[in-house]
Amino acid sequence: MATESLACPTALPISRPLVDRLHERVTTVDHKRLGILYIGYALVFLCIGGIEATIMRVQLMVPHNDLVSPQVFNRLFTMHEVGTRAALPAVVDGGFAIGAIADEEPGIRRPPGSRIRQARASREERGP
Repeated sequence: MATESLACPTALPISRPLVDRLHERVTTVDHKRLGILYIGYALVFLCIGGIEATIMRVQLMVPHNDLVSPQVFNRLFTMHEVGTRAALPAVVDGGFAIGAIADEEPGIRRPPGSRIRQARASREERGP
């Protein structure tokens, strides 16, 4: 049993500015972070679709309600359907698919599709 104790540093790490952290987060090539970004965008659009659905339901609560005009209601209905029925599942599936891709070579940062670009470049170098 050790009788000496080690001193732990108490200095807090210096945090970077918000803009730098946001830029790193949005321009990442890490597949796990990209998957989280896709899912985050899907949740944002899910909230937007919920707001649209709420506006439509409030409009339909009372006959002859003037909350939104008929043209705006039609646009809300269309955008709600496109967002929640088509775009949302595609983005969520894409997020899970990108996040689930295993690293072939751990520690190497490679943007999506770089192997395809690399193969094309090597074909162009070889010639026809």
